[in-house]
Amino acid sequence: MNGKAWLTVLAFVLWAGGSWYWYVCRIQQSCPQWEQQAPSATHQTSEVEAEAPPPAPVDQPCPYPLGSKWSSPELETGPGYAQLKDSLLQALGEDNILEIIGIWYEGEQAPAGQPNLGLARAQRFREMLGEALPDERVTISSRRLTPPEGIQGQWIEALDFNFIAPDKPEEVEIVEVENRIEVHFPFNSTQAEIDQRVRDYLEKLATRLKQTDETVTIVGHTDNIGDEDANYRLGLMRAQAMRDELVRKGVDPARIRVMSKGETEPIATNDTEQGRRKNRRAEIILESGDQ
Repeated sequence: MNGKAWLTVLAFVLWAGGSWYWYVCRIQQSCPQWEQQAPSATHQTSEVEAEAPPPAPVDQPCPYPLGSKWSSPELETGPGYAQLKDSLLQALGEDNILEIIGIWYEGEQAPAGQPNLGLARAQRFREMLGEALPDERVTISSRRLTPPEGIQGQWIEALDFNFIAPDKPEEVEIVEVENRIEVHFPFNSTQAEIDQRVRDYLEKLATRLKQTDETVTIVGHTDNIGDEDANYRLGLMRAQAMRDELVRKGVDPARIRVMSKGETEPIATNDTEQGRRKNRRAEIILESGDQ
């Protein structure tokens, strides 16, 4: 076999390996056991991640399949982008919905007309997919993170992805990201009461709080269905119900602050049911007592 043929074979092997990695490890989240298990911040899944590329200054090429610069909604493609796009479309199946999650950091400025920069980044990728994905098969949301030191001058890994099964029974969803916990409520949850799953979670949280000096801020959020004032009150009542549950479990009420943002701070579009579900939430923020 001559040199040109060997190069052709090598290129195919590299392409196939990259496609396999994105589909099995990043999309299906089922890497073989030799893949290093990374600590997970989410409540419902434990993610398996490959070693992340080292931080790269923005004057160097983007090291991520999709990257962005500080306070910019624009996306740059990098190594693995073609494999990522192909893997997302292949893993979608016949009826799943692709959730595009835009990552943004506290301190990044939202562009005009967008609640936050994460939604703007997610929308950019939605536009990049174009007609390859019908509108009814995709939804966008955002995730806010605490910025690590020096991130302002580095490339940001701008997006994450999730698949939503159709006709999934409506139930409360609990998501942990860093020092924030989001409790997402089903559509028919128009009352302030919390269900048993939330009570069980708050019991674990109360046990943690008794062992630390952390303070708690609980912020109620809603979708935009209904009256704005009523949504403000509903968000506040949900936050108060969660505070009262923590107090019943022995947490000092002086360490808990509650507030409502009503419908004013969406993290997803209110144009779809999947987006509205993301916005119906209570956000629990934990801070060290010395802050």
